[in-house]
Amino acid sequence: MTLYQYVAVNEKGVKQRGVLNADHIHLAKSRLKEMGLFVIKLSISKARRGAFTLPAATVLSFTRDLSLLLRSLPLYESLLTLEEKYRGQKIHFLLTDLCELVRQGTDLSKALALYPRVFDHIYVTLIRTAEETGNLERVFDHLATLITNQCHLKKQLINALLYPAFLATFCFAIFCGLFFFLIPTMSELFEDRALHPMTAAVIGLSRFLNEHLFSLVTITTAGVAGLILWRKTEHGKRIWKASALKIPILKRMTTEAVLIRFSGVLSTLLSNKVPFLESLSFAKNAMYHPIFEAVITRAESKVEEGKKLSDELKSSPLMPPLFVRMLAVGEEGGEVDIMLKHLSQIYAEDLEKSLQRFTSLLQPILLLFMGFVVGLVVLSVLLPLTDAGSFLN
Repeated sequence: MTLYQYVAVNEKGVKQRGVLNADHIHLAKSRLKEMGLFVIKLSISKARRGAFTLPAATVLSFTRDLSLLLRSLPLYESLLTLEEKYRGQKIHFLLTDLCELVRQGTDLSKALALYPRVFDHIYVTLIRTAEETGNLERVFDHLATLITNQCHLKKQLINALLYPAFLATFCFAIFCGLFFFLIPTMSELFEDRALHPMTAAVIGLSRFLNEHLFSLVTITTAGVAGLILWRKTEHGKRIWKASALKIPILKRMTTEAVLIRFSGVLSTLLSNKVPFLESLSFAKNAMYHPIFEAVITRAESKVEEGKKLSDELKSSPLMPPLFVRMLAVGEEGGEVDIMLKHLSQIYAEDLEKSLQRFTSLLQPILLLFMGFVVGLVVLSVLLPLTDAGSFLN
């Protein structure tokens, strides 16, 4: 079937916009006529369900709004309300399509599954489970909380790296200003003179950088592009993330971020009655870390045999003792979802402290490096100037 976008007028003269599935354009016109609509414009939609994307903030707004509307309105009426609210925005295409699919009798979970780049497997699975249990409003509320926590985690990581990135950029700008502009203009002052080794080294480095600027930029650009492409491969991701786990402070922050995602997703799935093994599989994929995913995969095979998850995770050096111990307590009391929720909150607080320590440590290091480079250049320039006899000669 082809997806058509239409603009039509109903019997009351109210203009309507929407999308419609049909085998061909004539069938689409017939269906719109049966709906009591006079077609103004009908065309094949340029947007494609499989390629359609939305920012996480927009998905969060959609989820929150639907959670609130479902408290007092049926599903179809709630979707229609959102369709009116978001007219003129990118999400309007998705909402009109959802309205049409739900009106035709399609389950909401199946309709959402047509947009895999907007709603992931976890989202669709929770909606499908809610449709079976009749807890759609509650599940949308849980999803809003889950997406909020994930967005907050991402924002924390970005904010923690923002100031160090600014300092690093400033250091690079100072370095370029000194070696590409300042030193070349002063090097003429020291021509045909016996220079201190430090001064000669700084002037020589500046001359080398200026003479081979194009080659250096080309090599650096090719190297960075190659590194980015290599990191996108499975082998590159594994090696890159394994290297980060060898640095103590990065290992701590990585572990906390991974466990926040794992605990939050697994807790949400279990609290909405998704089977444990299916929940474990989805939560594993939400870790976004191949090494930790391998740990859960090994434990997953043992859980299928009837063993406890905590017992299997205990043997992994990557899993913190606190996580394993609290998970075991939850398994014994039959409250795994509640315990995982607590763990997610604990590691969220720990990650915030770790990020503060990391930035407080990185900032002085960058400032010291910048001071060292500037001091080295200034000293190399001042040393020849102190030799008054050389200038007289």
